[in-house]
Amino acid sequence: MASPELIKSLVFRSGSGIFCLMGVSEILEEIKSLPTEQRWQVLERTRDMLGSEIPETFKQGMREIARGEVIELDEALQELSRPE
Repeated sequence: MASPELIKSLVFRSGSGIFCLMGVSEILEEIKSLPTEQRWQVLERTRDMLGSEIPETFKQGMREIARGEVIELDEALQELSRPE
């Protein structure tokens, strides 16, 4: 846990409210605590922000996972090895 001095140095006021700076690990812990649907929303928004930095094939795969259109790797390999 961060020391009180550190916390005081990371929290500051502006005209519109109080802001708290968080590190990556704290942000990830907050995301982990969200319900599944909200975690998916965070993922979608993150992908939108990154835009072209994420390959389109990865985005397509994530959409397929979200729709439940997945197959276990072992099952897929067994299907490929079956004679036609």
